[in-house]
Amino acid sequence: MPEDRPLTIPEEELSRIAAQHETDPLLSSLLSLGEAGGGVIAVLVNGMVVAGALTSTKMMAEVLDRQRGVVMDLVKKSGVEMPEGWDEMAEQARALNTRAYEQRQAVRAAAYERMDSFLNDDGVLDPRIAPQDLMRIIIRQNFHGWFNLEQVSIVAPGQRGVIRASVLRVNVAQVAAWWVPDLDDQGRADIALFEDQSPPQRSPSGTS
Repeated sequence: MPEDRPLTIPEEELSRIAAQHETDPLLSSLLSLGEAGGGVIAVLVNGMVVAGALTSTKMMAEVLDRQRGVVMDLVKKSGVEMPEGWDEMAEQARALNTRAYEQRQAVRAAAYERMDSFLNDDGVLDPRIAPQDLMRIIIRQNFHGWFNLEQVSIVAPGQRGVIRASVLRVNVAQVAAWWVPDLDDQGRADIALFEDQSPPQRSPSGTS
């Protein structure tokens, strides 16, 4: 298919829609560090400042599974008669989200292994020769709809104090602005929020 072929009307409309919803490529590049367990970010979400260390989806899955396990134990202790096979079902439920994450990672690894046969001279996947099922998987894998933070601090305007969370999942579409704090040699960041830099007020004459 010639590269200079003009766009059809449906292709042009789809391109406009895609451009309107395109994720900031710099943000996507940073978020890709999350699955590797690295990087620190501060974002503005619905008027709140949210800061934390990027982390893997696996961590959120493990948090959910731990809570699921606690609920299962409470149900069993409640004295309610359990149906047949409850223990086996409960054991499977304790790792439901972690298993789902591992299955998605297996699909991702298999897709990237297949990619090697369909790269162009620049080492980029060529959509003209790559199988469509592979293209769909790669598109989904490279789309960052959510990202996960750990050691989270949340500051809301007009509110005193800071909300702390061990793990937080953020919708990328809700991010209005973002910045990267400076890291020291140990990978730690110090984020100063709402510093008061106004000059000190003088006391009225005759008062201390």
